Amino acid sequence: MFKRNKPDAAPAVPTDRVNSIVAKAPPADYADVGGRGARAKRQPVFKQALAILPHGEKVQIAIKSMSATGLRIEYFQNRPLPPAMIISEASIPLHVRAELVWQGEGAAGLRIIRPPTDED
Repeated sequence: MFKRNKPDAAPAVPTDRVNSIVAKAPPADYADVGGRGARAKRQPVFKQALAILPHGEKVQIAIKSMSATGLRIEYFQNRPLPPAMIISEASIPLHVRAELVWQGEGAAGLRIIRPPTDED
């Protein structure tokens, strides 16, 4: 009369599925995630730097990771970044021209193009 209904038991997970997930090895250094070719090894850093925009404005940024070909930056103003800029940080030392690859809220990925010239 006052029996409690037992909840349905969760379905059993097939052991072959669990074993196949466990057997998968992650890609070494995530070198070819998404099949886009080799990816440069990233080095985590936290350096305060400047992004010098084409019209001369200087924006404070933080470099979060870097590789031989690019940078991941975070910035403190919610604003769109231009397609190209100069990134400067004295202690690494770093002074390069970079182009915007992707941008989210307060973060961006940059591709290093070349050292800046006298025209920049």
